[in-house]
Amino acid sequence: MAEPPFELKPNIDEPDIVQPNVVEPDIEQPNFSVNTTNYFFNCEKYKVRDEMIEWCKKEAVKAGFTMVIEKSNSGSYRRKNYFVLGCSRGGAYKERTRKLKKEDTATRKNACPFRLRGYFLASQECNLSVVCGEHNHELSKNLEGHTLAGRLKPAENECVHELSRNLVAPKNILSTLKGQNPESKTSMKQIYNARQ
Repeated sequence: MAEPPFELKPNIDEPDIVQPNVVEPDIEQPNFSVNTTNYFFNCEKYKVRDEMIEWCKKEAVKAGFTMVIEKSNSGSYRRKNYFVLGCSRGGAYKERTRKLKKEDTATRKNACPFRLRGYFLASQECNLSVVCGEHNHELSKNLEGHTLAGRLKPAENECVHELSRNLVAPKNILSTLKGQNPESKTSMKQIYNARQ
């Protein structure tokens, strides 16, 4: 007696292979350009590098984006002091070799060309020049809860710890911080993270 040939029945015997839902970063960006050069033209001469960087970050928040230090040198190896500031969305996403818990992650990086360069003159004053003042993404109208703009300052962090030790509710801690600094972009999530 010959056995009938073994056939796979569709959708029953096939193994279930689940493909992860991975969101690919958008490489093709539409032609979009926002010029923010005018925010950085009226820069005062600062003697301290950190004061210049803080002024630039405040102007960036007024414009609707956040900045990071991309390159910096403090004058080592006979080089001049300089720093390069860029948009936090500049650069390219570097894929990790380690597997993440969530596979459906995306990136905020989209190769924004915005750059500022600060350097020291012979008079020991810091000068600022705009390398590229354009962004290839929309700027935020409200940076409330943004990871960089809402970051707690050391004095605010100490206030959160002190109020937490006194068993003050997180919503009251946030209202206290907003009362001390009305321009603060801190959110409840950052208060809970600081309490942990």
